[in-house]
Amino acid sequence: WSVGRLVGWSVGRLVGWSVGRQQFDVDGGGLSTAKLTDIRSTYPFSTRSFRRFTLQYSDHERDQGLYLSSVQSRSKELTTHLLYGYKVNAASRFFTGYCDAGVHNHSDDSIEHTNRTFFAQFSDAWQPQPVYFMKTAAQLYCQTSKTFFALQSSPSTHLS
Repeated sequence: WSVGRLVGWSVGRLVGWSVGRQQFDVDGGGLSTAKLTDIRSTYPFSTRSFRRFTLQYSDHERDQGLYLSSVQSRSKELTTHLLYGYKVNAASRFFTGYCDAGVHNHSDDSIEHTNRTFFAQFSDAWQPQPVYFMKTAAQLYCQTSKTFFALQSSPSTHLS
């Protein structure tokens, strides 16, 4: 079972942050503890367009003796998202953005980039009679599959 605490703060829809701690326990003791930080900033340019920046950080500690296979005792991850959204009309949206993910490199105490993605998506609702259906999903994640294009780089590819 798990125990979690979450503390958050926001100023309207413009700026917000949350910090959480989650602990997973098993019969032998504490399996893992995760410390999570999420910072978001949204700026509306107009009633039709906005910009959102998200920074997510996680720090996981694990009791290696309680796992069946080999795991790291500690891992840290940092993810950033930059999103621009534009409302074309009441039922259509256009999104474009950038996602970046990295893990903690223990040898030189730095963040090593593991994934970079540029993406664009058009979301449109259509209206068959007599019921409304959504043709595409409007939610965006770093690994979205409903994109016009997505350019990704792996650790062996360098983007400047």
